[in-house]
Amino acid sequence: MVTQSRQSAVALTVLGLLVLWALVLGPARARLPAPVLPPVPESLLPPPDAPSPLRDDISTVTARPGDSLMSVLQRAGLAPAAAQNATAALAGKWDPRGLKIGQEIAVTRDQDGNKELRLSPDLQRDLVMSRGANGVFTAALLPRDILAVPLRVAGTIGSSFFAAAAKAGLPQAALAEMIRAFSYDVDFQREVQPGDRFEVLFDQLIDARSGKIVGNGEIAYAALTLSGKLLPLYRFTPPGGLAGFYSSDGASVKKALLRTPVDGARISSAFGLRKHPILGFTRMHQGVDFAVPAGTPILASGDAVVASAGWSNG
Repeated sequence: MVTQSRQSAVALTVLGLLVLWALVLGPARARLPAPVLPPVPESLLPPPDAPSPLRDDISTVTARPGDSLMSVLQRAGLAPAAAQNATAALAGKWDPRGLKIGQEIAVTRDQDGNKELRLSPDLQRDLVMSRGANGVFTAALLPRDILAVPLRVAGTIGSSFFAAAAKAGLPQAALAEMIRAFSYDVDFQREVQPGDRFEVLFDQLIDARSGKIVGNGEIAYAALTLSGKLLPLYRFTPPGGLAGFYSSDGASVKKALLRTPVDGARISSAFGLRKHPILGFTRMHQGVDFAVPAGTPILASGDAVVASAGWSNG
């Protein structure tokens, strides 16, 4: 028993010495100088007069109202003569008058100035103007690698179909196309009720190089469920014909006239007897008036020819 107690005392003494050594020498170790690395051989070092590498600077210039391509290029930093040269390089490839408000031009600069100008005249192509060794710009149209990714958007209609579609993230172009397709059979002002549903399938176009969404393709399928009744439409191109929307039984949805020739309209005056707002007496109103905010696009109710344009009968 005595021997075991003595061994335990010795073990505790050794443990205490180890703890004391760690407390005393630990901070001293932390203060030791960092190891000195061997010098880099001079053969691996760049010469003292070598210029430091410069990365190309990329910025974006956006076309404003009243801009021409010349003014945009000069705002991007090109001198008038260089801007004229860049515009002349587009001959036969793109008409500068096609520049749209909000169109972006990516400008790449190096140590010598503007190196490259890039814009997208359409979804399928990039227009690139590159500075040559002589400082003269040349233009080239390059195809863009566009990925068509199917996207489904669906939702439940609350106060209005337009608000529900916007909340679900349906792009404006797809919404307008869907309205035109259904307007032959559906009155969006009176037949669409809260609780009805919609569903749209279309391609989302993505630039494979940048990964950005650059547009939307045409609708392949759309459906409305109105008061429990499903109304599906399919895009189909008949042999030798034009693409259009067809019902599930193969009938074209296009008819003589649209039910509603404007988006989001309200009927301000129905067909029948009414008090004339100007003359003040009751007379027959032989038409239906739609009221929409100023600037709303008006669709043609059907195929026709304009016979006259101007004031008629007051």
